[in-house]
Order: sequence, then structure tokens, then C-alpha cells
Amino acid sequence: VIVARALNVWREKLTAVYVDAVGVSSKLVSAIRKTGFRGTIVIETKADSKYVVVGAASIVAKVLRDRTIEELRRLYGVEGSGYPTDQRTLNWIKKAYIVSPYNPPPFIRRTWGVLRQIAPSWYVEKKVGKRHDNQRSLLDYLSS
Repeated sequence: VIVARALNVWREKLTAVYVDAVGVSSKLVSAIRKTGFRGTIVIETKADSKYVVVGAASIVAKVLRDRTIEELRRLYGVEGSGYPTDQRTLNWIKKAYIVSPYNPPPFIRRTWGVLRQIAPSWYVEKKVGKRHDNQRSLLDYLSS
């Protein structure tokens, strides 16, 4: 999302795009090129530990995520870190599931495997290469 917005706003001023990704994606490179961007494109795993700019962006992303979790805590009473390995998060999901077993909160990542056990009607099987509901990929944002 951020890459797409940056390309749309600053395309003429950007000289490089760095993406920390799991595996190199030729589709992503192609989508970035289709926006008219002609600069350097670097897509690598662990880019945050190789490039200072990506490491800095990773820190900014974590701060924004933490703020989002705080907002969810304020609005919905979310407990824990928001990660599926955090017991406080899992306990909150269990409580929320009891209250509303067929209507998960919109921010729940329904493909978490742990939901199969603790909130089965919320769980949706992850399909490689496909998105669920209204979840958009980076490629979707670049092509819109």
C-alpha cells in the first residue's frame, strides 16, 4: 500500500524502490514498472537488515502498527500484542468469539491457523495467490 501511494505521489522524484519481501517477485517488479517508474527496484528477503532505508521504514511500520493496536484496544478492548503467538491476544479472541461467533471483528486475520481451534467459524483457509473478502495485495494497489 505504501509503495503504491509513494509511486502515485512521488513517481517523478523517486530514484529507487526497496521492498522487503519473502522471495523475489517478478510480478511486483512488473507492476511497479507499469506505473511508469523507471528507477532502481530492489526486492529482497531481509532487506531491512541490508539497507538502512528499509530498516528505518521497518521501524516506522512497527510504530504505526503499535498505534493501530492501541486504537483497537481503545475501540474494541483488544488485549495483547495482536500476534497469534501472544496468549493475551488469543484469550481476547476466545472472549470475542463467545460474544459473536459468526461475526468476527473486521481486523481479525481470518487465515490464522490457530483460529481453527479457538474460533472455528471465523477461520478461512488460506489460498496461495488469492485474497479473501476485501483484502487487497500490493499488486492490487499498484494496478489501481
